Amino acid sequence: MDFRKIEHIFLIAFLGLNIFLLTIFTQNLAEASNIGTSEEKDAIETRLAKDKIEYEDELADTIPQGYYLSAEETVLTTSERSTLNGNSTVSPTNGTLLLTEDYLINSKTQEADVASLLSDSKLLPYPHEYQYLAVGSSLAGNAPYIMATLTYEDLPIFDATAQMKIYLANVSGDVYRVDKLQYSHLDNITNLREKQDLISEKAAITTLYYNSKLPAGSTINWRMLAYGRTLKVGEKNVYVPIWFVSVTGDDGEHIEEVNAVNNNIITSNTITTVEN
Repeated sequence: MDFRKIEHIFLIAFLGLNIFLLTIFTQNLAEASNIGTSEEKDAIETRLAKDKIEYEDELADTIPQGYYLSAEETVLTTSERSTLNGNSTVSPTNGTLLLTEDYLINSKTQEADVASLLSDSKLLPYPHEYQYLAVGSSLAGNAPYIMATLTYEDLPIFDATAQMKIYLANVSGDVYRVDKLQYSHLDNITNLREKQDLISEKAAITTLYYNSKLPAGSTINWRMLAYGRTLKVGEKNVYVPIWFVSVTGDDGEHIEEVNAVNNNIITSNTITTVEN
């Protein structure tokens, strides 16, 4: 018996089997990779739909950019109050502004009317600095109000230290009168680092979902990328980009927060204060 010939036959058969198995493995790996990519792309939308979590518009996966910011809270001076020409009066202690004449806002032209108010140098100490914030405003109920915030490179600063709340009273139908304004203001807003990539909207929603922050049957009312205050060092505040997500569930509406730099949930975090 020619054992060498048999040995060659087994060797060829062994090599052929290995090549066949390697080919199958490579194909399966490629298919698994494609399936994984597809599942990764559709996973959060599929899971939200399965849990009957409602939301509007697609979840964006574009990568935004932002800064770490530093700013000081403004103290309104006598000279700043004197620039209002008698059309409004301001209390420097709590930032309350009362108009001496009626200023009307129509809900049908709300955004344009508010923009006109926010740019009026005869009424406001800081015209052109605040931007209308639709997601924070409500004309429903007995206490309608409109929110506006300071911005940095078109990104809102969503914090009590940088906002204006416009209190309204319904005159009739779609017409509202401005009763008073309460505002806060920031000086010396500067970036502490170079602009950097942030997590996407989809990544923030995914983080909230997998950490059980989006209950089944809940509704995502809105989501917004804005600066939020996380630290106070002496007289300076530090603001970081945050994904704010409004959620309504069985326990009512609340806002979840995801740090857009490191993708950590910071909803319950308190502002750290460091004295000089």
